[in-house]
Amino acid sequence: MAKRIKHVVSESQVAHLWAHAGQDHANNPRHSFYFSGDTIYSYGGHFPAGVRYVRPANNRTRPRTPEAVYYFITTRTYSATTAGHVSCVRQAVQGLDNVFHVHDVTSSGPGSHRLHLNNFQVDIDISTQNFLRSKSAAKWSYNNLLSHIGERNRYARFFKCADKLPIPPAVRKVSKAKLAYATTWEANRTARNEATRATLQAAWDATNANIVALRETVAANTDRIREMWRGGADNAAIASAIAPANNTYQPDDLTSAIRDALQSSVAGLAFLRLKPGEPATIETSLGAEFPTEHGERAYRILATLHAHGRTYKANGHTLHVGAFQVDAMDESGLITGGCHKITWEEMTRFTVAVGWVAPAVE
Repeated sequence: MAKRIKHVVSESQVAHLWAHAGQDHANNPRHSFYFSGDTIYSYGGHFPAGVRYVRPANNRTRPRTPEAVYYFITTRTYSATTAGHVSCVRQAVQGLDNVFHVHDVTSSGPGSHRLHLNNFQVDIDISTQNFLRSKSAAKWSYNNLLSHIGERNRYARFFKCADKLPIPPAVRKVSKAKLAYATTWEANRTARNEATRATLQAAWDATNANIVALRETVAANTDRIREMWRGGADNAAIASAIAPANNTYQPDDLTSAIRDALQSSVAGLAFLRLKPGEPATIETSLGAEFPTEHGERAYRILATLHAHGRTYKANGHTLHVGAFQVDAMDESGLITGGCHKITWEEMTRFTVAVGWVAPAVE
């Protein structure tokens, strides 16, 4: 019997399903964040937060242009809640290729290149002026400018619609002197304020001893927090277990600290568990979900390859896990899928916990 597709899911799952084209629609419980087809919306059709496109292959060009997925993510703003929705979208496409931040996400195709290139240029011009006016913030302004130029050039290269844009001559002319000034200014400020900063830090630590204690409690219980999460505990149960009975920690601070403890120091490294109350679903510590039977099938394929010292890369063959797919597995067994990375050690721990048997190696 086929597994029923869920259409009401968490906000992070809405964004992940959209980014990976896992199904044709889904929404959060309030229906304020949803996608239909290739477009994801915040609060209604008036605010598309992102669009997933497919560039068709072109055999007439030399070299041949292969088919490729690309994403337009909005740079517009509307409200704090919508900003949170857009943040979910940006997190869901982290690690994916061909992601562009544009003002009008619904405009695509050859006729839209001039519009997007002009908007990129506006951002570059503003960033250039900010850098030329800046003094102490020159480093930040310069990096911001390079970021805008880099994205514009990635867009032009992907669509083959414009030449590479260099750093503006006015910036090159003064960048060395301005960056040297900013470095000197920062060093002088550090020297002048070192004593003041130490005094303020001491006062902060004294008046916020509770926050310090919270950090120490979480740091001392990081492994326990992760094991409890893997075992199916929610944040409330974890907080109750690690916090003293007479604690005065703010609930939001404690929840945030627990969430941070579930994040690895390596970006995207995730842990696995069976979703509490739903053993047919696997949940990652980054908020994605997929069917357990799909995970077991993928594990058997990858375990066989790993046992023979082989790697895996999605190239003509797609290994699906629910709405997502496995992109690669390296020599160490590190599995990559979209914004997720799962070590072979974590995979082995999970398979033992759920009772999966590794395939026999001949």
